Amino acid sequence: EDSADGIEGCSGREVTKHLLFRLGDFGLSASKAVDVLCEHWHAEKASPPWDYDELLDFAEGLEGSREGPLGCDHPLAGFSRVDGVESGAEGSTTTPPEARKRLFWRPWEESVDRALNGTSRPLIKGYLDKGEMSVMYGESNTGKTCVALDFAYHIATNRPWNGRAVDGGLVIYVAAEAGESINARIAALQAHYSPAQPPALAVVPCLVDLYNPNAHLAELLELIAKAEGHYGKKAALVVLDTLARVMGGGDENAAKDMGMLVGSVDKIRVATGAHTMLVHHSGKNKANGARGSSALRAATDTEIEIEGGGIRVKKQRSGEIVKDLGFRLRVIDLGTSKAGDSVTSCVIEAGATVAFGPQLTHEQRDWAAPLAERPWGPRW
Repeated sequence: EDSADGIEGCSGREVTKHLLFRLGDFGLSASKAVDVLCEHWHAEKASPPWDYDELLDFAEGLEGSREGPLGCDHPLAGFSRVDGVESGAEGSTTTPPEARKRLFWRPWEESVDRALNGTSRPLIKGYLDKGEMSVMYGESNTGKTCVALDFAYHIATNRPWNGRAVDGGLVIYVAAEAGESINARIAALQAHYSPAQPPALAVVPCLVDLYNPNAHLAELLELIAKAEGHYGKKAALVVLDTLARVMGGGDENAAKDMGMLVGSVDKIRVATGAHTMLVHHSGKNKANGARGSSALRAATDTEIEIEGGGIRVKKQRSGEIVKDLGFRLRVIDLGTSKAGDSVTSCVIEAGATVAFGPQLTHEQRDWAAPLAERPWGPRW
């Protein structure tokens, strides 16, 4: 692009537009692309030079007319790996994967066929589907990470989970909140299940910023690719534990900021074909579900609540919602550390169905409290 000149009256705006789009193809946001142009291009190539604010407004106004997704040509993005039916198969009318880097269309008859044969790809039947996004949430100390790790273990070992079929593969577990303390949880799973071979589960015990797409997204995709090469398997599940720790400088209560995070999750899903799970916290009002902007729930395919020894699927975009399932935390004694301290951790033992209690708003609880004190009042 070094020879591109943005001369007013000689298609200068089109040249600028082209350069902004190309920078976006490599993953730069509108503001970052403008910074790059201002530093390396427009002082010598644009005549007259753009005013910074005017150029930024121009760049942001172009976002809705992009031909391809942000970062589609990034060397680490791997958008060509979107899962789908192989092109060229005899009798197949499925759109070739190459066309899915951008918008695509499919004929009526293919949509009808996919309703029964092309949409359901269970990872854990009844709970998680391949390539989708889920949120597992609950209050602190309810066992969210233990449940998420139990899912991960069974996917990594391709073993049925609580009697439900698993179509497993490599798991990437980003322990952004636990850090190195996740090791005790892993050791507890090892002691509890005693797998014959080490599970295909790679742990990333690091803080990861996915709010800023130019921070760690490309690096995380590179780590996933390296883990795939190490294990010789494609990623089936990527767990981000917790949402707050991968949110970077974003505000989880702001719809725009939550949308930025969801955008990064979508890029992980598209680049790897893996199901991506966010482990999250409940809001102050449990009746309203997970903490933060409702933009998260709108983008979520599966929502799972962990509360009081129970696993409840609260949202399932496709398919029926399974019954609530109870579990208990089992303490595992891991032995004594070099410092002479006893080391313990927990695993889950899933079992019978469980009845979740009614979820009331703060206003409803204030109203119901006096009634609960009376002999004839409701017991909450």
